[in-house]
Amino acid sequence: VMFAQSVPALILGNSDGADEHMARHIGAFGVALAIGFAFSAWKPHRAFGLLPFTAALVGTTLVSLGADVFGSGRNPLAESVHMTELIGLTLLWMISGSPGWRGWRKTSQPRLARLDPIQ
Repeated sequence: VMFAQSVPALILGNSDGADEHMARHIGAFGVALAIGFAFSAWKPHRAFGLLPFTAALVGTTLVSLGADVFGSGRNPLAESVHMTELIGLTLLWMISGSPGWRGWRKTSQPRLARLDPIQ
């Protein structure tokens, strides 16, 4: 889905609210991220390496989305295209083994002992 959303911007230089040059950059970035997601699905043991980059990308995108919706008065529905990035991050996190997630279970160990990477 993300690949299909990004190809028109890359090839045609057409993206909502961006000039042709910027649209091509946005399209290239979206296509590259889609390829990274596909590679992580193909080789799940590599997914963990893409996780910090994708989390930073989605985090900054959500900040700019909030600024667009609340500051510029953009329609939230128009910004729903970014759901693919958020869904991609969630799936990538799941594929990489859900790092940092310990579940809802109770434990008798102190909190710092559970974070020890050697255990």
